[in-house]
Amino acid sequence: MSESGNKTRIFSAYSGEQKSHLTYAQAARWLLTLISFDDSAIKPSKEGKEKAGGKLPPSGVGWLGKLGLIYLNGSNFFETIMLNFVLINNDNIECDEQPMWEMDDPVKEERRKIPYPTNLAQLYTLQSRHILLNRCGDKIMGYIAIRGDSFTDKNAFIEPMTTWKINKTDYFPKKHCASEQMWREFSNIYNNSNGNHVPGVIKWFKFISTKVKLPMMRTTVLSVDYDKNNCSIQNVFGDSLEMNAQILSEVGRGYREEIKFEISRCEELAKKIGNLAWNIYLASGGNKNSKPKDIGSILDAKSQLYYRLDIPFRSWLSSLDPENDDKLEKFEQWQNTAKKITLDLGSELVAAAGDTAMVGHKIDKTIYSAPKAYNIFLRDVSKIYKEI
Repeated sequence: MSESGNKTRIFSAYSGEQKSHLTYAQAARWLLTLISFDDSAIKPSKEGKEKAGGKLPPSGVGWLGKLGLIYLNGSNFFETIMLNFVLINNDNIECDEQPMWEMDDPVKEERRKIPYPTNLAQLYTLQSRHILLNRCGDKIMGYIAIRGDSFTDKNAFIEPMTTWKINKTDYFPKKHCASEQMWREFSNIYNNSNGNHVPGVIKWFKFISTKVKLPMMRTTVLSVDYDKNNCSIQNVFGDSLEMNAQILSEVGRGYREEIKFEISRCEELAKKIGNLAWNIYLASGGNKNSKPKDIGSILDAKSQLYYRLDIPFRSWLSSLDPENDDKLEKFEQWQNTAKKITLDLGSELVAAAGDTAMVGHKIDKTIYSAPKAYNIFLRDVSKIYKEI
């Protein structure tokens, strides 16, 4: 089983006797993993194809593999469980909880399309894979797996642990980007303005924080990246963010808007540092017909800026206290930090530009040079922070 399909991404390598079996504890772990995150490479069974007349829908990945997962962290395991134990569904309607094992008739159909689950117990026990473990004594020696149940992810708001994106009028789970820091998703995760749909666990946190005094909020996001055909897992990554719980309260409403604005300023700074790198590229003799998105130095400059902003922003965000802060002072503190980091990086890019870029390069009667590019950059940054 540990070598099934050579899927080393699923089953870790073992040696000796451990190579031929799994313990019940190991099997339980991988059972949950397969049901939740399995790729779409699973083949239909011969019996399933015959029963469906040879026409079965694509397998798709496990339900959790489709999501931009998000959950709340407590100071210990019990707190984490309770913070994510959502007791109010999306419609705030009381309903009977029914896990899959309490259904009158066990499901045996392969690749069955089902309606949205109506309760969280049903959602959390969704069998996106039907798996039979072959036992021998107290060991698991093999398994048989087929695609199980699935439902559309469009407007599936019964799911509380995902971020969302809007496509025209409908919402779909929004997967996280491995190259994008979590704080850059602040508005999408925490702010319900502009038609944004806030994750259910965040709504739940807002609700319980009106009943219980919670000092800090710690949030974690996770995503699984598959290849373009969803046939293999390419990457698994996560990130976390900490801030004062009062930022999500009415007291913190103004803070949320200002934080959102400061993040948009960071995006503008990244554009300006990218423009600087582009102009230095042209000053060095680069082709003006090239696409900036294909120029490594531009992508590197933007990534480097976000990298340098990352830890200072997280530290600043976690220090905010809407009930006791001098708001103007705290935000000016961050603006000064962001501006200095950006200007320092700009200076470094120009210093590393080389002699050719310093002298300049003429393209279509326009002279591009590193000093000229730097002056434009200084002007652009000053426009973003006019009063600093």
